[in-house]
Amino acid sequence: MQLTRVSVLTTVDRTEPNAAACVPDRVTALSVSVVSYRTPVLLRECLSALQRERAQVDMEITVVDNASRDGSAEMVAAHFHGCT
Repeated sequence: MQLTRVSVLTTVDRTEPNAAACVPDRVTALSVSVVSYRTPVLLRECLSALQRERAQVDMEITVVDNASRDGSAEMVAAHFHGCT
C-alpha cells in the first residue's frame, strides 16, 4: 500500500484567525492525523470542522491519503491551504 502525504496545516496564531497556516515558532497544542482512502466528502467535512476550531486551539493537521484516485488529494490542495 502506498501512502501519500497530501497536506499539513501547522500551528496557527490564535490572535490572527485568518493568518497563514505556517507559524513555525509556536508550540503546537494539538496534533491531528487524518488518514483517508476514497472518502472525499467525509474528508472535506472533517477538515472543515477542524478548520473552524483552529481559532480556538493551536493545532497541526496532517492528512495522509492512501493513494485514492477520486480527487481527494486535489480537493485538499485546493481548499485546505497549508504547508506541504
